[in-house]
Amino acid sequence: MDRGTLTSVRKKHQLFRKWQQTKDDLDYTACIRARNKAAKDCRQAKKRLEKTVAADCKKNPKAFWSYVKSKTTVRSGIGDLKKEDGTRTSSDQEKAETLNSFFQSVFTCEDKDQMPDPPSCTYDHALEDIEILEDSVTKLLKSLNTKKAAGPDGITPLLLADALTQPITLIFRKSLASGQIPQDWRSASVSPIYKKGSKLEPGNYRPKCSVLKLGSKKSGTKYTMKGKDNGEEHEIVLEEHVVEGPRCLCGQRPQF
Repeated sequence: MDRGTLTSVRKKHQLFRKWQQTKDDLDYTACIRARNKAAKDCRQAKKRLEKTVAADCKKNPKAFWSYVKSKTTVRSGIGDLKKEDGTRTSSDQEKAETLNSFFQSVFTCEDKDQMPDPPSCTYDHALEDIEILEDSVTKLLKSLNTKKAAGPDGITPLLLADALTQPITLIFRKSLASGQIPQDWRSASVSPIYKKGSKLEPGNYRPKCSVLKLGSKKSGTKYTMKGKDNGEEHEIVLEEHVVEGPRCLCGQRPQF
């Protein structure tokens, strides 16, 4: 709602309160005119908003679906589910535990003892004592889509690029030096999505996982960072399935 529409609405309220006090016919007429003008301005503001949302639906789909959701009168969540013993869940906690048990039961664990050997390769120079540059991390964080929603940590991509560049750089360096990924970066939000069939059966829901990793905001993208080795700069390519982060739970120290 723009400033002109807000002014019309405020004027309508002011004239209505004045008419309630005076009960004068002239004040009543002015109140009716202000009410009609405010209603007209609100309709025009709504049309302008809908045109803007529709025109930018491809560039900003979140705004489009947010507006559609605001106009939806029915809010359907996860109903009661059938547990393994045949009874039904009675609370949200039991629903989460039931779905979690089912999703874990269908998860495939790879046999780490049967991993294939990596192909042999030759190289002329080995990268040692790599230092992640803060400027490269800043560039990566600024490339994230700021219109994306925050994860379970509540940290938005905009906040990552503006205030958390230095600590994230330190975490990257620690992770690279230790060869481990912080446990907090392995966290994810799992949302059950109904497929078909009976809504009582946990098997009729599929998990939609939002993993907190570096490439989660840009699907299918490779990121190039610059690192220093013995004073020389080298490019390091980070792919989505290799590096997780850069998010960590706010206020908690990452555990390696």
